[in-house]
Amino acid sequence: NKDKDKDKDKKDQQKKDQNKEDQKKDQNKDKGDQKKQQQQNQPQKISKKDAERMLKALQNDEKKTLQKLQKAKAKAVAGKKSDIDW
Repeated sequence: NKDKDKDKDKKDQQKKDQNKEDQKKDQNKDKGDQKKQQQQNQPQKISKKDAERMLKALQNDEKKTLQKLQKAKAKAVAGKKSDIDW
């Protein structure tokens, strides 16, 4: 009986320990969720100069992309015309 009681006590203790760990994990998750919500609630402030600089960079990237696309189209069209033997 004493051994059974000891085993039962060990199991009970393990369950309690597991419950404590689970509670700690839940609390940590809650804290992480609160931090995320706070970050989402605060809009990021960008200075006007930074916004303009980013806009110009995006416009330049778009121009480069369009130029590459036009060159690729021109090569494709030129390649198709030269394949034809009349």
